[in-house]
Amino acid sequence: MLPLILLAEAAVCFWIWQSMDKPKLTGLLALEWCLTSATASFLLFAFSGVRARFIFPGVAGAAVLANIANIIVDVSRDPSSHNLYSLELVITVIISVIGVAVGSVLAGAMRTRRSAHRGA
Repeated sequence: MLPLILLAEAAVCFWIWQSMDKPKLTGLLALEWCLTSATASFLLFAFSGVRARFIFPGVAGAAVLANIANIIVDVSRDPSSHNLYSLELVITVIISVIGVAVGSVLAGAMRTRRSAHRGA
C-alpha cells in the first residue's frame, strides 16, 4: 500500500506543477501540495500498518521527487527556468511536512475516536 499511495501522491504533485501556466509558488499551489501530502499521510496512517518513521520521509520524499521531475522537464524546455531550484526543494519539504503533520493528526484523531467508540 505504501508504494502505491506514494506513487499516486508524486503523480498528483507532478500534475499540479505541470498544470500551472507560470511556474510560480502561490498560496493556492502551497495549499494544493499541502493537501496532497495530508491526504497521502492520512491514508497511510489510518488504513495501513506502516510506521510513522517511514510515512514522514516517504510522503515528503515523494513530493520532492515530483518536484525534481518537474524541474527536469522545465529545464529541458528553458534552461534558465529554475535558477533557485534548491530553495524550491526546501520549500517543497516544508510544505509537505506540514501536510504530513496535518494528515497524521487527523488519522490519529480518527483512530482514537474509533477505539473509544468500540470500547464504549
